[in-house]
Order: sequence, then structure tokens, then C-alpha cells
Amino acid sequence: MGQRVRDLWGNSWPADPTWICAVRVRDGRRVVFGRDDVVTPDIGTASQASCAVPRVVRPVRVGADEY
Repeated sequence: MGQRVRDLWGNSWPADPTWICAVRVRDGRRVVFGRDDVVTPDIGTASQASCAVPRVVRPVRVGADEY
């Protein structure tokens, strides 16, 4: 998933406002990449983190946290 998004949009964050939601594993908090004060990965990694489902799709590490 992440690589497909990178193939379409590249490795950087878009210049246009873009928000991608994910859930931080350690505390269950919703995090919005592109808006919240958290490490913002490339758009492919953020998309991959947004699609992770515990016990189905492995969490994605961004900085010190998993999403």
C-alpha cells in the first residue's frame, strides 16, 4: 500500500493541505498526520499506518511510535 501511494505521489508530503488519520498503538490516540504535532512521515508511510489493523495488518513505525 505504502509503495503504491509513493509511486503516485512521491516521497514527500503534498504541498496542498493533506490529513491522514491513524491510531497510535501505545495510547490508542487518534493522530492526524499533516495536522497534529507529531513526526510526519512521507505520504506513503502515513497511508500505510492509516490502514494498519491490529492482528490483521502489522503496525507501522513512525519515529518512536507505532500506528
